[in-house]
Amino acid sequence: MNIRLLVGASLVSLASLHAQSSAPIPQSPGLAYPDNRTGLVYSEVGQGSGAIVRHPRIVLSCAHVVFDDYLNSSASGWTSQTDFTLAWNGDTEPTLKDAAPLRGYTRFARYAQTSLNPKQFNLAFSEDFVAHFSYFNLTDSAPGAYWPNGVKALTSRDFKRITGYPAGLYADGDPLQHRLHRTPDFPTRMSVELGRYLGAVGPSTGGGNSGGPVWVYDIKAREWKFAGVLVSGLEKSQGDPDDEIGVVGADPAAWSLVTAAIQASGGAPAVKPVSVSTSTALPAAIPDGSRTGINLPFDISGAGKRLSTLRLTLSSDHAYASDLEVTLRSPSGRTVVVTSRPELDYIELTDREITGFAGQNPNGRWTLLVRDVAASDTGSITAASLSIVAQ
Repeated sequence: MNIRLLVGASLVSLASLHAQSSAPIPQSPGLAYPDNRTGLVYSEVGQGSGAIVRHPRIVLSCAHVVFDDYLNSSASGWTSQTDFTLAWNGDTEPTLKDAAPLRGYTRFARYAQTSLNPKQFNLAFSEDFVAHFSYFNLTDSAPGAYWPNGVKALTSRDFKRITGYPAGLYADGDPLQHRLHRTPDFPTRMSVELGRYLGAVGPSTGGGNSGGPVWVYDIKAREWKFAGVLVSGLEKSQGDPDDEIGVVGADPAAWSLVTAAIQASGGAPAVKPVSVSTSTALPAAIPDGSRTGINLPFDISGAGKRLSTLRLTLSSDHAYASDLEVTLRSPSGRTVVVTSRPELDYIELTDREITGFAGQNPNGRWTLLVRDVAASDTGSITAASLSIVAQ
């Protein structure tokens, strides 16, 4: 197909509906959700975008990023190597050491032929969806949330956002070529062109963002959810008559493809983390020079019965952190030392993974024991929370 392809974008706010083109996200040590579920997809065909959605081993994108349509839509048209770099937001191109190989992907048997007939183009677009998989987790965090019926979400007036890497907006070598982009959030209702292929005039992300995830905000759940992938579009700044996007909505047929990819990866269905803060009012003073210390309880319920990942966030304003010992106890009574008299002036753990509890049933009361084992200096625990992933 010789068509103009789009890449990740930024969405419009109500105050700026006239400016719906994507822009680079400011560089920072970490990206916020759902931007941090978006990554670069590389293949012999070219560069595109994708997102980790539903399962930590799955990357959803569009098929033409990994399919060479000049090979007459035959099986040999699929690329043999695809790489993925999650949440890259740098001024240089990522190297192979920064990327994870997508060793396989589930795809349709035959890519639709195209002609000058618009319906035939739309048929090709409606099939332009691929579920890549890896044989290992591509992220330690929860995968992106998703709409069971992305087509319905895209036709709503709920706010939408497109993320990705519109390399086509920049000349080769421009640092912005490898920066994550995002459209302003926009409420535009997309219209169904054919099947699960939808279009809208107004938003745009620029060339090179094929496979960029389209997120729709779920106001009841108060979170962004994946609804489809960007597959086509126009950009006025590049000489096109309009700003326009074309999106493949993730309908039940697409999700059955994802289920097959999850099974092929050897992974079980993904589970969202259960997060809980201590029931003790904070800040809480740490008894000075006491072996008893302070116990911070965390009551977990509704999680799976086999823990896979546990992360702790903890901060203290103690004047001399090397006086402190921190121990975590599970509901079964197993204990793990988090830190013991660190050679630091402070304790500040952010989403720190704590090992030693894998396989245990996480439901019940967890206890964080903080002891000040030396006299004179004092302080408090100012923040404490647990995040648990369990099957």
